[in-house]
Amino acid sequence: MNTKFASPERLSSEEVAVQRNILFTHKILMTLFDSVASIGAVLNSHRQIIFANTEFLQFLGIKAIEEVLGKRPGETVGCIHADEEEGRCGTSESCRYCGAIRAVLECQKTGSRVQKESRISAHKKGKLVSLDLLITACPVSQDSNQFIILTLQDISSKIRRMNMERIFFHDLLNSAGGINGALKYLKELEDKNQGKDLLNLAERNSDDLLDEINNYRQISNAENDELVIENEDYNTFDLVRAVLRKILYHSVSERRQIIFDEGSFNGFVTTDYQLLIRILINMLKNALEATSEEGIVTIGVLRLASGHIRFWTRNNNVIPRDIQLQIFQRSFSTKGRDRGLGTYSMKLLGEQYLKGKVGFESSEKDGTVFFIDLPASQV
Repeated sequence: MNTKFASPERLSSEEVAVQRNILFTHKILMTLFDSVASIGAVLNSHRQIIFANTEFLQFLGIKAIEEVLGKRPGETVGCIHADEEEGRCGTSESCRYCGAIRAVLECQKTGSRVQKESRISAHKKGKLVSLDLLITACPVSQDSNQFIILTLQDISSKIRRMNMERIFFHDLLNSAGGINGALKYLKELEDKNQGKDLLNLAERNSDDLLDEINNYRQISNAENDELVIENEDYNTFDLVRAVLRKILYHSVSERRQIIFDEGSFNGFVTTDYQLLIRILINMLKNALEATSEEGIVTIGVLRLASGHIRFWTRNNNVIPRDIQLQIFQRSFSTKGRDRGLGTYSMKLLGEQYLKGKVGFESSEKDGTVFFIDLPASQV
């Protein structure tokens, strides 16, 4: 189903008021709907809200239903894609992957109850949040009018916990397994001089283990608004060299070449060292994983005309369009169920905490470039 072409047409506020009055001719039904614990709204055939229950308003953090009347669901929750097209919610290219709009359109088409999970990246009180919702759309007719009862179950905490545990334990087991294997081989060696490489391997894996623990602690603290930022001035070359030292020992860099762009800007940036290093490592890892053996990945720094400092990585692969539209969603990954926090954490940490801009460009001509733009230091 190509939801890119979902109808942009909508009714006027006066017409919405007429439809709302039709619903309120059945006061018992509306009273029951308003008393249920589920987050719910009633949509007209143009996917506009003509009624929302108390739970829905509380979920949005508003008191007056007039604030949502005539709007579409994505517009009310602050979906980052809701303003990409003039027709707003449901009409952008990104909407084709939204479980909420797909549930509504399928319900309209089949006249049957439809239930789908939906991942929505949204702005809430100036912060980027990731919502995991279970969407149920049920059709209903009244006086020749077609309506949809839409209920939302917020499963964000459940999904977040499940994904975090799955990914966390996957990475921990990999690192711990590498340490265990190296120590076992070392124990069996008769010539202890041959054990130097194994000791180095065990040390690298233990570093990875500590790194993963710190990574998930940072993400957890960031999502709970508990992350403490410590900004100082750092040299851009020193930051890139620190990232290269860390990544060169990682298995993902084996049989791949990393180039530090010689035209890079050598200056200062004010930032939190640990967070920026984390973001750049994730960028570089993603670039390396997308690069075939013997391939080349480039990292560099630019000073933009705006005065901002751009850290960037480039590989020669092109990201398919359907993946581009979902790439910063929490727990989305093309690398399997045990992955998916890398690009999301880059966006979360880079924009919400470092006050920068994280993005990417991907084309046949230039390959794929990920970047983070940060305010320049006054040094």
